[in-house]
Amino acid sequence: MQKAFFLLFMIFAFIFAQDEAKPPKENNQERKVKFIYDLDFDFLFDNLEKSQYYTPTRTIFGVQFSPEVGINFANQNLRIGGYFSLNMGENYPHQYGLTLSYDFKYDDFKGYFGIFSKKYQIGDYPLLYFREDYRFYRPNINGVLLQYDSKKTNMRSEVLFNWYGGDLKKSIDEFLIQGFYQADFWEKKFYIGGSFLVYHIKNDELASLGGGGNQS
Repeated sequence: MQKAFFLLFMIFAFIFAQDEAKPPKENNQERKVKFIYDLDFDFLFDNLEKSQYYTPTRTIFGVQFSPEVGINFANQNLRIGGYFSLNMGENYPHQYGLTLSYDFKYDDFKGYFGIFSKKYQIGDYPLLYFREDYRFYRPNINGVLLQYDSKKTNMRSEVLFNWYGGDLKKSIDEFLIQGFYQADFWEKKFYIGGSFLVYHIKNDELASLGGGGNQS
């Protein structure tokens, strides 16, 4: 009997020690894997009448559906999804694509890697860079996006590398580098900042159109 009581005592002592060694409940919840999902619906209407000097006259009337699912663990996410764009009057998607990405958050820093939506950008860019229809029909970034967004210093910035050249047989080396910076002062009554965009294009078919290469 004494040995049995001693064995039970050791078992309860071990269980109690394990309970004491466990981190707080909140930390355990933070480490759990969670299911995440997102769903976006976008709409674009653009009527360009008598705009032949800049772009051809046209009317854009389209919708876009973008579902996404994934898992969250320790301030990190793995996501998979896609987008489907449909113009009014058409029976099939005008464009579609997939997303597959990993992202993390650490204090005021965020990073995205893979193929992911441009909705995660925090920068404000002028129409000089991209028209609204370009952003609508090309909603993904293929590459890397790094961000810093601090409420304490009222500062936000980002830089991205977008490998947008998809057909590797023709688009040998096409990518862009884009960045943004803004600092707010006096309760956001004054700010200073800027943005940049750099294109790099190496496409034999495009280069040959102007007579600079061989044409078949």
